[in-house]
Amino acid sequence: MLSGFGLRTFWAIVVVVVAAVAVFAITRDVQGAIVALVGGIAAALVAAGTGDEAPATDDSAGVSPSVLDDVLDAIVAPVMLVEDGRVIVANRAARTLLGTHILGEDARVAIRHPAAAERLGTPGPIDGERPIELVGLGTRDQR
Repeated sequence: MLSGFGLRTFWAIVVVVVAAVAVFAITRDVQGAIVALVGGIAAALVAAGTGDEAPATDDSAGVSPSVLDDVLDAIVAPVMLVEDGRVIVANRAARTLLGTHILGEDARVAIRHPAAAERLGTPGPIDGERPIELVGLGTRDQR
């Protein structure tokens, strides 16, 4: 196969060849079939460019963990990202406040706050629900 061109380009050229053969079979005109063949191949190659584009990647998970860690560590307040009820990323302030063991931990166990545990235990979004702000978490008198 042609290097630099993808599978779609190859199949487009195959379709053009079949169409040129059909033109010849119907009209018995060699020149018409050649014009159809050359024009179709040229159109397929121009449309193909230098190859098939790579499929689009899912950007929701496209940020590398090291970049995400750097961004979150720049935030002074404790920040955790929770997925499926587990802490997947925590910035330096959150790890200092709650301990480094919170990574991979059930978020309800990591935080131990009744309002947060109730919210984290509810799967999916809650319509009309405002964010829960945890006040006093991690102070000496907080248990």
